[in-house]
Amino acid sequence: QKIENAILLQSLKPQDRAIFQLRYFDGFSAKEISRMMNLPPGTIRSRLSRCRKYLKENIELYGGQDTIVVITEDSVCDERQV
Repeated sequence: QKIENAILLQSLKPQDRAIFQLRYFDGFSAKEISRMMNLPPGTIRSRLSRCRKYLKENIELYGGQDTIVVITEDSVCDERQV
């Protein structure tokens, strides 16, 4: 189950995945991310919304819970509720 969820997260577009990670794993606000990525805050919020929707729909499709797992290069698992 954890591997499937990690694969779902990896299936996001690279920029969307970066935005998602900055928000939900690194704790940055949409305004902070917008400055980092040189995008309007509204664009950041809409991409986060799209990511959440995509991940929730696909997690439910696989019968999982609303938990996203990221496996880093160090093989450390980190879980976050979506």
